[in-house]
Amino acid sequence: ILCRPVAEAAAAWQPLEGFAYDAKRYVTRVLCLKDHLAVFGRQDGFTKMWVLAMGEQGHVVEKCTEVAFEAFPCTVQCSVNKLFDTHTVRVGYQSLVDPESV
Repeated sequence: ILCRPVAEAAAAWQPLEGFAYDAKRYVTRVLCLKDHLAVFGRQDGFTKMWVLAMGEQGHVVEKCTEVAFEAFPCTVQCSVNKLFDTHTVRVGYQSLVDPESV
């Protein structure tokens, strides 16, 4: 994931510190919120979700948390999220033992 300050030139893109490139990880969607990024993708063949708490500088991850779900394996995807200033993310989830839910 690359980022840059809004006021910087287009050539100022830099890797997001704290969520380094990993050849085993495939990012499919990034949901940008006021203080967090919700990252969806695949790792080691399974769908995953990570929550990145952003620092005050806006390009450094203070904390990266992989969201754990009760049943594994499972499928997780981003649902409708209309609020930017929130600490809640709606996701769609299902597993072999749990029906699809939001």
